[in-house]
Amino acid sequence: IIQVLRLPTSTTNTFTQEQVTLWSETCQLITTLCKFDDFRSAEEKTASVASAHGINVSCAHDHVMEFFRVGIVPVLYDIISYSLQERSATTIEKGNDDENEEDIMDVKLAASAISATRVLAVNDEIVQCLVAVGILKSAKIALDAGLLENEKEKEEEKGDKREAVKIHLTSSSLGLLRNLCGNDEIKTTLCLGNTESSSSS
Repeated sequence: IIQVLRLPTSTTNTFTQEQVTLWSETCQLITTLCKFDDFRSAEEKTASVASAHGINVSCAHDHVMEFFRVGIVPVLYDIISYSLQERSATTIEKGNDDENEEDIMDVKLAASAISATRVLAVNDEIVQCLVAVGILKSAKIALDAGLLENEKEKEEEKGDKREAVKIHLTSSSLGLLRNLCGNDEIKTTLCLGNTESSSSS
């Protein structure tokens, strides 16, 4: 999974839609593996092999720690940075009258990568690592872009596909910020704000 997500050394390359789709789906796989889901029905819980042996716990946390140990954080950050690079971010924020499929794919990739990052933020060590690579700035860019574009779409009545992708981007960004706020220091910084953190993050 890590090897699939690793970008080439130069992220200025133009990647095919197939590559972007592969990265998006790989990020979705990480989200599925690492997302704790205790909302399963009683039938689903009792039907599992683990439950049959008296073990009714989620493996999500183990998956998160294993991904963290093999260095998933900088890899996901590179994916997010690529998908929200200045060219794409400008297109998102200003809107594009021509419904460009490549732009939609980039935003979908950003949303998927942010969702994968969100489910990884389960303890202080991982949160601090995420903040150290600059995830707060990326989350703010994604949130701002998604909110701005969603407002434009309401006014201009754009297509459902583009709107759904931007809603996914916005909700993923909010979810990431919520999980990062599990760390009291980050929560205080986000709530109160200060010039030093805003310039460095």
